[in-house]
Amino acid sequence: MRLTESFLSEIGLNRFVAFDVETTGLEPESCDVIQFSASVFEQGKLKETRTFFCKPRGEVPEFIRQLTRITDEMVKDEKPFSQRIDEVLDIFGDSPVVGHNIKFDIAFLVPHLKEPFTNPLVDTVELSRIFLYYLPDRKLESLAAHFNLQTEGAHRADVDTENTGELFLRLLDLMVYYDYPVYDQLATIAAPLAQAPNTWLYQRFLSVYQSQGRVRDENLAPLYPVPENALGEFKKGGDDNSEDREDVTLQKVNPRDIQDVFGMNGILSRKLKGYELRPGQIRFASDIVTALNKGNSLVGEAGTGVGKSLAYLIPAIKWVRKNRDAHFSVVVSSNTKALQEQLFGKEIPFIQKEIDSDFTATLLKGRKNYICLTRWEQFYQNLDGAVDIFDRGDVLPLIVWLRETRTGDIEENSGFRASRYTTIWSKICSETGYCTTKRCSDKGGCYLGKIRWKSQKADLVVVNHSLLLSDAASDNQVLPDHPILVIDEAHNLTKSAYKYFAVEVGPWIIDQVLEAFFRQGRDNFGLLVLLNRKINRLSVSESLANSLLKRIAAFEKETLELQRESRQFFNRFLDFINENIRTVNQRYILKNRYKPHQNPFVLMGLDKSRDRLLNQYEKIILNFRHFRDTLEKLPLQERMTMSALLDDFDTSLKMLEELKQNLETVLIPEHDDWVYWYEVPVDPKNFNIGLYAVPLAVDAYIYERILRRKHSVIATSATLTIAGSFEYFNKTTGFSRLDPGSLMCRVYESPFDYASQCAVYVPTFLGDPGHAKFEENVADLLNEIAARFQPGMLVLATSYYSIKQLSERMHIPYKEENVPLIYQAGSASRSALLNRFRESGNATLIGTESFWEGVDIPGDALEMLVMLKLPFAVPSEPIVEAITEKIKESGKNPFLEYSVPEAVIKFKQGFGRLIRSRSDTGVALFLDNRLNFKRYGRIFMDSLPGKYSFVKNREEFFKYLETWYRRKRQSR
Repeated sequence: MRLTESFLSEIGLNRFVAFDVETTGLEPESCDVIQFSASVFEQGKLKETRTFFCKPRGEVPEFIRQLTRITDEMVKDEKPFSQRIDEVLDIFGDSPVVGHNIKFDIAFLVPHLKEPFTNPLVDTVELSRIFLYYLPDRKLESLAAHFNLQTEGAHRADVDTENTGELFLRLLDLMVYYDYPVYDQLATIAAPLAQAPNTWLYQRFLSVYQSQGRVRDENLAPLYPVPENALGEFKKGGDDNSEDREDVTLQKVNPRDIQDVFGMNGILSRKLKGYELRPGQIRFASDIVTALNKGNSLVGEAGTGVGKSLAYLIPAIKWVRKNRDAHFSVVVSSNTKALQEQLFGKEIPFIQKEIDSDFTATLLKGRKNYICLTRWEQFYQNLDGAVDIFDRGDVLPLIVWLRETRTGDIEENSGFRASRYTTIWSKICSETGYCTTKRCSDKGGCYLGKIRWKSQKADLVVVNHSLLLSDAASDNQVLPDHPILVIDEAHNLTKSAYKYFAVEVGPWIIDQVLEAFFRQGRDNFGLLVLLNRKINRLSVSESLANSLLKRIAAFEKETLELQRESRQFFNRFLDFINENIRTVNQRYILKNRYKPHQNPFVLMGLDKSRDRLLNQYEKIILNFRHFRDTLEKLPLQERMTMSALLDDFDTSLKMLEELKQNLETVLIPEHDDWVYWYEVPVDPKNFNIGLYAVPLAVDAYIYERILRRKHSVIATSATLTIAGSFEYFNKTTGFSRLDPGSLMCRVYESPFDYASQCAVYVPTFLGDPGHAKFEENVADLLNEIAARFQPGMLVLATSYYSIKQLSERMHIPYKEENVPLIYQAGSASRSALLNRFRESGNATLIGTESFWEGVDIPGDALEMLVMLKLPFAVPSEPIVEAITEKIKESGKNPFLEYSVPEAVIKFKQGFGRLIRSRSDTGVALFLDNRLNFKRYGRIFMDSLPGKYSFVKNREEFFKYLETWYRRKRQSR
């Protein structure tokens, strides 16, 4: 079905008004409207747009001038917004009003109204979360680009309103495709939010569909290509677990097969468009075959452009096919979602189509990435008890996605961030006892059950480092037997291990666990509330029912008391920090390490409060266990009616027990070989405190649980060596514990000609990076570079402080030169910043931590890479401090043994952002003069390919750049 004028009329949208305001800030009470714009749409077409400026009470802030290009000169002679409100209402009439994040815009309108605003409201942000759940962000500019709408002039109210109206029409065109059950669910969930934007629209769709007789499930196909997590033909039956695997003779791969695929006239040369022979790729693939055939392990640094993923996938697939009778699999582990998507969305399908179709592959993630259809059904049928009324809107983005997903992987749905909506997601994601048991058999094993079944049979399983580590901890209960393991992005393995093994406790975690049992509010909800309702309907004696209900009422009080005691403990902890430890000018999260013999909770006088709190946890856990035992004695018929509820109770009780254990770990530190610390936000009133603990020696664990058990392990990354040596990587990941005779370490050079494609300069005239004027000197240099050459420039910083210092000194010169300046600040996502940078062509993007790796922007959009300072880890970081201390105790130099190698790996990752293809050219600028003046500087520079030059003065520096740009122009 397509959107028609008659349908618009039926749903009350034959006329609607899209509007937007530009303001001096975010707070309606203290900030003012400086521009208003409204676009009137009739019969689905733009009729007119009215725009006017408004005079604020003060000056237009610089940030707003930069964002909107609205100056004081433009508004100084205009009326204030309050004097034009009648004009606004006249434009609106009684038509539906549309806005992109309309609650923000309406909030600036309401204070000036004499009567309540009753027009129906539409929010295109919320609609796009539901119907465009697969897009990476909800920014109006991004959505406009998706639909090929006008994007020039974004953040001006006139352009934004027209785009908002056109976006709404595009959304309506999508919405009419979906059937009655979708709107039935949307309307049901949103029903208590009668005055919220869009609720009326879902109800109107229902009414119109009913009048048209369109009330059935139409079994609609997805509107966009939905991701798959299983490739190939999986056959039911067969033996998954060979009993005599130790007696199996492993078959070898013929080395000639590699030349047949990767060689001059090989399959890739015929099938891969633009294929160029890569000697490093052939050597890497050949060495992998040797390692697999001999049962050796290989640590291979494959430079950018080698094509490492095909180099390990093809030999691995050939090996597993040769040994299929043994029912073995190959597991490939990566660190980032981007690489997983590349492997599963591009590389593996290419191999299946062009090289070898006779294998199966799965993409498998941890349990909590998947929605459970059984838990979702229970959640939906009990919305009042499962979710707060004001949180219901956050459930809506699940509805269309659930109709279309083939994987149940919530990462597909950017409209619902599981990490943000943790309370909701914890109630519907897969849990122990679900998806892989009979519990979800009527749902076909849900999504997790299906993909785990396929993974047990798959030839190739792609996972992330976290799942690899957790599966090793549970003795391979999830992954199939895999004597061959490939670890890509291996430079992140140790970091992933620290993250996985860390214990974390904080008020929000405690609230989440306890509120699963009981949450007090306008409508109480939680497991105890549901049990109360269920027991009231049981066919048991009145005395037994009353006894059970009385115990539930007592548990509700105990749960609230425990939550209150927990908060009181953390309040006292925060008070002590604020009064005794916090500094006046604290700019960053406070992270303090503590040791077993320096227990801070004792020093703070919180030991008695701590012991009392832990005793309360022990008491409530015992009470819950006894109560659960009592319920188990109910007649079988009655237990059957509440089996789902009892399973949820068991799961929540297990989480409560785990919480208590974690509290004991962080509050009573006992192990000298663990790292303990706490984190406190910058804001003294912010209650988001975290207590942490993690074992220090993760290398031993990686060896014992993963490396030692494998026939062959292939570890690869573009950044494994320090000045050509693998020693640091092998030592920190456990590879050094392998038999030296069975470990191959190789470097596979990039096919890029760095000497001709890239110039590397180290200016030494900017001063010491620790000097107060360093950022000022850098900003002046970058301003001149932008003015003279306007390159696409990525600036890698090591702190938000540096970003702030640079951006403050660069935004005016950049504005004068009309060069876009983009920097990491506020809530802007990494992907959104990178998209703006990529599309601008000549912008400067300043970013920190997350931009040092995983950024892939070929061409002139990233023509110059600037590294502000050497990326040394902060010495006061708890894990860094503990490792440093341990090295010092052994009589070695922690700076050279740890700090420098870690920084070199990150340094190489940063440099790798510049040249991404054989046609790329670029300039790398390393502004930290320690590369020249400190002895360890040579270690950094010797870890890079190509040549480099130290530049002593500004004049010489710009001569170098002029020469480089002249040569680049001539080469074109």
